[in-house]
Order: sequence, then C-alpha cells, then structure tokens
Amino acid sequence: MNRPAKITLDMAIKDAATFIAELYESLKNPHVGEEPLGISSERFRIASQFYVVGDTVGKLNDLEETIYESVRSDGFISPTAAEWLLHKAMTEAITTKDGLIGEREFQPALTKALAELKRCLRETPSDWEYWIRVVGFADEGFPSSFGQASFRMMNEADVNDLAGRIERAIDRTIISDEQKEAMKSRMSSSVRRTYFGHVTATLAVSAVDSDAGADSALKVLRLTLDVLNFFISWDHPPTRGIRLLWEGGGIPEQFLAFKKTPPEGFTLKGPLKGLVMAATVKPFENTPFFRRASELLAKQQPNAFEKRVLSALQWAGRASVQERPDQALLFYVISLENLLLGSNRDSELGYRFRVRGAHVLGLDLDSRKDIQRQLKDLYALRSTIVHSGSAQIRESDISLIQYFAKEATGFVLTDDAFRDMVTEQDLEKYFDAKVLQ
Repeated sequence: MNRPAKITLDMAIKDAATFIAELYESLKNPHVGEEPLGISSERFRIASQFYVVGDTVGKLNDLEETIYESVRSDGFISPTAAEWLLHKAMTEAITTKDGLIGEREFQPALTKALAELKRCLRETPSDWEYWIRVVGFADEGFPSSFGQASFRMMNEADVNDLAGRIERAIDRTIISDEQKEAMKSRMSSSVRRTYFGHVTATLAVSAVDSDAGADSALKVLRLTLDVLNFFISWDHPPTRGIRLLWEGGGIPEQFLAFKKTPPEGFTLKGPLKGLVMAATVKPFENTPFFRRASELLAKQQPNAFEKRVLSALQWAGRASVQERPDQALLFYVISLENLLLGSNRDSELGYRFRVRGAHVLGLDLDSRKDIQRQLKDLYALRSTIVHSGSAQIRESDISLIQYFAKEATGFVLTDDAFRDMVTEQDLEKYFDAKVLQ
C-alpha cells in the first residue's frame, strides 16, 4: 500500500468512507458458494460487532494505521483510542438495534458517523496527572523537581490525599452505595500498598485518552531518569541507578492516572501486578530453529558466518526481554543489522538493510516491495532513537520488527541455502546474487 508522505485527517476519513461502504455491501450481499475462512485462520478478526475475514482483514489493519497516522504527530491520542473510535463509526454507520441498516438510511448514517469520528479525533485534549513509582533513590537522594517531573517520598498525608481524590471520583459514579463503599475500601488499600513509603514521580500531561497520556508521561519520565542517571552512575558495572519499578527485572505494578479536566475521574495504567510468568522452551525443543541454535552455541570455535548469526540471535534475545519499547525496537533493528549487514557498514546502510531484508522475508515481488517499505519506516525509527534519544513507538512497530528479526534469523539459520556457509563473504555473495535476480 503506497502512502503519501503526510496523511491528513481528511484523507483518512475518505479511506474510512470507502472501507465502510465496501463492508456494508459485503454484509448486504454475502458471497454465495465461497469457501468460508475458519475462525482458526490468521485472516480473521473481530472488530466491534463484525467478523472480518480474508482480504478485508488487511484492509482494516491498513485503515486503522492510516487513521492513527493522521493524528499521531501531536501525541494526544493513543492507537487504541483511534481504533475504538473507528470501530464505533463502523457500527453506527452500518447497524441499527434491529440489525443491518437499510439501503436508504445507510448514506446519511455513514455521513453522520464519519463526522462524529472526525470530531472525536480532533477532540481537545484533557489534563491528566500520573503518579508513578521509581526505585533506586536513597531516602533523601531525590530532587523535589527535575524537568517536568516532581518527586516525593509518599507519607501518610500524601497517601490519604490520593485516597480522598479517588473516593470523590467514586462518589460521582452511578453505581450503588454498597458498590461504592466496597470500591473505596479496595482502592484505599491498593493505594497504601503501592505508594506509602516509596519515592513517586508526578507528571502532568495533556491527552485525549488515558493511554495516550500514559505513553506521554512515561516517555517524559524515562527521559528524566536517563538524564538523572547521567549524574548518578559513575561506575561500571553500575552500582547505582534509578528506574521505573517494573523495569530491569522489577515487580510489575500499576500506577494512578487522574483526569483533571471535567468530568474528572481516575484510572489505573501500566503492567498488571502478578503477570510475570515462568518461562518454558518445551514447545520449541523439537523445532529445527531451536536445534540449530543449540548446535551453534555448542561449538567451541564457531566460524565467521555462525558468529554473525549468533550475534543476531543474541540481540533479538535481548530485545525480547526489554521493557522499554524504544530500546526493544533498537535492539531488534541491531539484530537485523548484524544479520543482513554484518561488519560491512561502509555506505548505503539503510538501502542495503531494507533490500536484503525484503529478499530474506518476502515470498514474491509484491511482498518484497511491501516489506522494503516497512523496513524503511522501522529503520527511520531506529535513526530517530539513536539521534534524538527516543521516538514515538507503537505496539504494531514492536510486533512488526520482532517478527522480521526472528523470522529472518530463523530462515538464515535453517534454510539449506545457508547450511554450508563458513565466512561472512559467503553470505555477502548470497545477497549480491539475490539483488541481481
């Protein structure tokens, strides 16, 4: 899918109109006699009230990305919120409480739904306040404020203030009094357990939804902690440093977000406590990929080609357990760089990175063109991280580069074309031959 350099909201809304109209036609006139795709198929999704299958899945994925791309630059709305708003517009345009909307009513309903989608995507951001624990400070070793973040050791008064704000927010809900009291009790205990006696950072951000606000707050806080660590840590291996509670092998923990713009409220963000699971490699033990990796690791003196593949495996492995999305993406790109470029880094890195990656990962000309475009975008994100220290990373970016890095490494590790390679030059000759095809 060829996209212009800048996707405007009007362009995205036009694409949404086309997709929803096509979806409506397919629901109105289902194809008779075609073999249905099973729910186990990879080309199957549930979007709002709709079961989307086949090529429509790819079209929906592209549209969701287009909608988000049209509004992502300001960072005020999250991919999840943009996706939810699109699905809501699909539902309002196509259905009524009695089922599929009539042909005569469809176009007016579509126009109204798209106008509402556009309005919501342009909604004025709300003010949010995030309370996030950090670890590593000595009891009196933190600044009261640094940059946009404020820090405090949470005492009794601080915890009671947070609990009081939560109770007032609960009182504004429409649940029963009994449910309100039960929720207040649970939240009060949770706040005390999470924050009392711990250093906590507070950040104020503007965002349309709490997910976008959390992304913004965490981006600012990670930058703040990185700069503080510049002054704190002078040893290697490091003997001190500050980080988020759940990063660097810490305990997963949620944090509070208060919406300060009316209607006020609160929510919990971050990783859920208790979601750390014991690891197992049993499902992979009998796969060629796993066995081949074990063979390489067992060698006392791996050859140059094998060292290159092992380096790619190591960087992808580091990326797999990296909590910070910018670092995870950077490590996955480094893994692919080591695999595709090796020590030959003289010129045209980005070009050779995406062309070689496309040849390893693509099945035909069309897929190689698409992969080449995606690798170009991912490499640009890598450059942004390296040169500016951070970038706006989406979950889809991580999923895509993870798939590319692991799929490419697995292919080179197990395909017969690479079985007898000894030197880096052997792999270089392979890529040169592919480019000439």
